[in-house]
Amino acid sequence: MLVSAARYARYWLRRRRVERAQDHLRAVLPFHSMDDKQFEHALASLCRSAGCRDVEVSGGAGDRGADVVATTADGRRLIVQAKRYSINRAVGDREMQQFVGGISTWHSYDVAVLITTSRFTRSARQTAERTGIRLVDNTTLAKWNAGTIPAPWT
Repeated sequence: MLVSAARYARYWLRRRRVERAQDHLRAVLPFHSMDDKQFEHALASLCRSAGCRDVEVSGGAGDRGADVVATTADGRRLIVQAKRYSINRAVGDREMQQFVGGISTWHSYDVAVLITTSRFTRSARQTAERTGIRLVDNTTLAKWNAGTIPAPWT
């Protein structure tokens, strides 16, 4: 009887983990089906929903790290860099350094956020921590998009 209960508990926990992973993928998949420009506009829409004003999509060649520029609800200048990567490709330190260099040289900002449909390497997270860049990976993006967490700059 005890063995049977333990098996059932393991089965139930495994099934719940799979369901959570599937829920997460369903929340992130719409972003993967977008092209880069659509992804930038979707992020701009999320910014507007979070109370940002003066939201502009400026992504593309020559954006110098600023795909979306906005003013937060509390008046801070926001720069967003969008990285629409496959789930298997992590944003690395090279991309982080390019982002930091671009915005530090060309933009004035109070808050900088790098958002990806993937994940970040350890070195990218370390660079973000040293430079004050806020990171949004696919899990956080899915939660933000679902409205279960606030915007990453609040």
